[in-house]
Amino acid sequence: MIKNEKVSPLQSMFLFVLFNSQPLSGAEIVKRLEKDIGQEWVPSAGARYKILQYLESEKLIEKTISKGQDPVDKRVSKYRLSTKGKDMVEILSNQVSKVVAFVSDCCPQYCDNVLIIRKEDLKNDPEKKS
Repeated sequence: MIKNEKVSPLQSMFLFVLFNSQPLSGAEIVKRLEKDIGQEWVPSAGARYKILQYLESEKLIEKTISKGQDPVDKRVSKYRLSTKGKDMVEILSNQVSKVVAFVSDCCPQYCDNVLIIRKEDLKNDPEKKS
């Protein structure tokens, strides 16, 4: 059971990206964030690796180092969720659901817009359905 874990919104986005994916590098995580939610959510190079280091120190993700294709530095760090990280994603998803339900009750016109946009998004990009 996870107790008193503190994860920022941006850290949680990294966890969500890793949830249904193969291990990804820091750059691949950022590309996914940029593609799906826009560049304004993309942290600087230094910040992204601090986020990854924090998530690893909290045992929410696991890092593997493998041989890469870069001729200068042949090592590539890839990250995947740990079991604890998967549990955290479940907790975060429940929290997000509560927020969406709250906003839906208070401002239903905005939630309707979000759901319409999401349905269109899925229709146009079948990769996001998983």
